[in-house]
Amino acid sequence: MYVFIVAIIFWWVNFVVRIVSHSRDPQFWRMPWMYLWLNAYIIGLYYMLSHYFILVQLESIIHPVVEFPIVSFVANILMFLHLFSSLIVIQREISINFTTTYILLIVLFCLILANHLLSNSNVDLYRRNSMIIFTSMIVAGGNLFSSLLRHNILPRNQIELAHVMWYLLCAFCISLGHGLIALNSIEGLLRFTQVVETPLQTVGYALNMVSMFALVIMVQPDDILFRTLYPIRLWQLHRLQRLQRFIQRNIHPMEFIRNNQEEQTNQLDARIHATVVAILDYYPYLEVTDPLRRKLWQIEQNAYDLEDMLWHIIRIQI
Repeated sequence: MYVFIVAIIFWWVNFVVRIVSHSRDPQFWRMPWMYLWLNAYIIGLYYMLSHYFILVQLESIIHPVVEFPIVSFVANILMFLHLFSSLIVIQREISINFTTTYILLIVLFCLILANHLLSNSNVDLYRRNSMIIFTSMIVAGGNLFSSLLRHNILPRNQIELAHVMWYLLCAFCISLGHGLIALNSIEGLLRFTQVVETPLQTVGYALNMVSMFALVIMVQPDDILFRTLYPIRLWQLHRLQRLQRFIQRNIHPMEFIRNNQEEQTNQLDARIHATVVAILDYYPYLEVTDPLRRKLWQIEQNAYDLEDMLWHIIRIQI
């Protein structure tokens, strides 16, 4: 519990700084950025209230004034707001209809409300809520990611890739963490036990902390985000150099000597750029009937910038 509280304090100290800096940015108040940042802030508030013992302590403070378990209800409202706003962002980007998903989420939210009105035990309330929240995450997340896969949405640049990568890690960890907490809740309800802090629950909280860390990285400035892509950039360079060597082996030696003017540098991005330029210089000397030449020609003609060209080139199988 104490580790979780320390993680929340660290997370909020970092996040409040980002809130202040983004509030001064005019881009913050425009769509879809406002939805995205609102989403991050909502899930941040939810993190603060997602631990059972934190909920119990807050409820004990409020209980003399309010009989209704208001802290738990607010926490669940935040999670549903996060799910709805995530679907709205994707719907705006790819014009897909999530009406059925919205209806299912509203039904699940009604179950949450009924659970709060009818439950007499904090433990049973928490456990049933955990199961409903996890079901809601499966419904929303399943529809969201299946829609992205069907529409083949790809990152258009390295910063978008970093955001997607850390968001997927955040979503995976929070989903798996809530799944383990839901399994622990099912086991507790079936055995009629009052013990909440089991190894399964602890692992679930640990995964939630990993998702908190991923969210912290995701809202950092672009230069920090870009540095997290270093392993991926190395892999891209390896793929490009492999393709370049393959092309060099299949062109006339004199043409290779004439065009072999690559820039020697230790900067990773410069090396990637130089390798892409070298591939574009070499491929016209391949045989006219070579399928690789035709693929590279199509990429060069259809790509809207160098980054887009890079992503298409590294997917070529040789």
